[in-house]
Amino acid sequence: MNPPELPSLSKSVLAGYTEAIVLHKEWLMAVVRAEMAGKVLEVCVAEGDVVGEDQDLIIIESMKMQIPVGSPEEGTVKKVFVVPDQFVNDGDPIVELG
Repeated sequence: MNPPELPSLSKSVLAGYTEAIVLHKEWLMAVVRAEMAGKVLEVCVAEGDVVGEDQDLIIIESMKMQIPVGSPEEGTVKKVFVVPDQFVNDGDPIVELG
């Protein structure tokens, strides 16, 4: 008995699957993103650090205010994507937790 033939997938369907895989990976790894544009004043963590929920990860300066970006959950810092004096836009990745 032959297996049923699968329908060919369009590029848009494949792109949707690829996006879902990326989002799933981010969900597993908890990529923290900037919530607003601004300059990174301070990076408060390093790769390998264990952080608690709401612990400051970075401090952003935006509109002459210092805004801490906290950890959404407990975890270990797998990667830090930013450095002091770097400009970030809304949605840019800041830290990856695992």
